[in-house]
Amino acid sequence: MAISAAAVVAGALAIPIAGGAASAANLIPATVAEPTSSSSIESLVTYISTTVAPKHGVKLTIKNIDDPNVMNQATASNQVNGELENPNYLQVVLSANPGYHLRVAAKFLKLGSGIWSSKYKTLADLPTGAKVELGSNAQDISLGLDILVQAKLITLKNGTNPNSAGISDIASNPKQLTFPLIDDALMPRTLGNVDAVVGYNAFFDAAKTPQKYLIANLGEALGFAFSLIVPTQGDNKTVTKKLTAIFSDPLIQTYIRSHPKIMTNQVLPIR
Repeated sequence: MAISAAAVVAGALAIPIAGGAASAANLIPATVAEPTSSSSIESLVTYISTTVAPKHGVKLTIKNIDDPNVMNQATASNQVNGELENPNYLQVVLSANPGYHLRVAAKFLKLGSGIWSSKYKTLADLPTGAKVELGSNAQDISLGLDILVQAKLITLKNGTNPNSAGISDIASNPKQLTFPLIDDALMPRTLGNVDAVVGYNAFFDAAKTPQKYLIANLGEALGFAFSLIVPTQGDNKTVTKKLTAIFSDPLIQTYIRSHPKIMTNQVLPIR
């Protein structure tokens, strides 16, 4: 799922460097583009910039990008050293832009996902034939189906990859659920129009949707894990290597696990 973000031309978020192994004067500068995201994700990215990056000898600057297409172009053209994005969305980008040379360098968090309803209090309350809204693009549909499988509302055909599953891959659907589709960013506005909505919790948090409407709080498949994406041509190999080490650092997973109040239901460790 592509989560929208600030334009490259927007000012970089200058993040002060905390104490680390190297002095500020000796830190290697690096810039990573990031989608606009929830406060929970921002708190994690700030921690990575102020604590984890200096440990690896890097002064990390974050640029918020408003348009995911601009972000991908900036990374592919080495205007930035990397970006934070969903790897499944990257496959869509590469298919549409064969001249882009990008790869996943490190997966560092999973976005919490869930089933939301303003009409029913539990999954058991969902009626036969309930309208369960999913995101409208192929990636969002795969995410939604993965969540519904975890909730035991459907099953997928044997051998189906959950990271690329479609409606036709459903093997069983005991409640005969139907799946209207909508742009994921609009989901919080449509709660009253359907029986339930499946999507990233961060969207509902940003819309200040009451938590009581979250009737199933679940994780997501590892294939959807938020990742560091880096260019593979024309990049500074030293910086790329250091960024990979930063976003692979176990400190990130420890931080997520030790800050449940900050992370709420939005950010989950990958291991």
